[in-house]
Amino acid sequence: MTRLVCMYGGDYPKPATLDPRVKAALEKYAPQAGLEVEWIDTSANRQIYADEMEKRWGQGEDLILVEQDKEIFADTLPPLLTCPEWWCGYTCWVNPVPHTQLALGAFGCTKFSAECQEAIPVSIFRGEDQVGIDRRFADYLLLNHGTGCHLHGHVVHHHVYEPRPKAVRDHVAMLREQGIIAPAVYPEPADPGLLPGSYRLSQLT
Repeated sequence: MTRLVCMYGGDYPKPATLDPRVKAALEKYAPQAGLEVEWIDTSANRQIYADEMEKRWGQGEDLILVEQDKEIFADTLPPLLTCPEWWCGYTCWVNPVPHTQLALGAFGCTKFSAECQEAIPVSIFRGEDQVGIDRRFADYLLLNHGTGCHLHGHVVHHHVYEPRPKAVRDHVAMLREQGIIAPAVYPEPADPGLLPGSYRLSQLT
């Protein structure tokens, strides 16, 4: 058996809520995969995320987490249900232009096997704040079990960032032109406030 939880809400780096694109996708594709979504509001304090994980941890079931700003698709959940790895999930683009990079092994859309949960209690990686909980888990898993996140592909991250000042973007472009830093390897977003693949809610109408 597998449980599916959507974590949403919080105040880092600014107040955040459940993205309607994420909600619509989960409501459409979770039933197709034979799953029911448990909606968890984590906005009251920064320990709720870990608390809610711990309530469902070590129950003999695989656990899938999808965060408030990660849009899934029809082919997202089925590979998670059949994957034999301890920890698996999807990559997504993070950080605003010009610092965009691919997140490998984040909790945005991820599955923890029952075996993984038995081996690693939440208390090992929960920390004092939900920020960085995925990094703490990934570091512990690698250092103590010699493995990382098995990746299945990409989901779309709809976090909206404040555009970086033009002076910053121009400076980074100059450094890239001079070969001081590597060229950008991410696909260009629709505008500076979005991540690659994301789109404005206004585009749905």
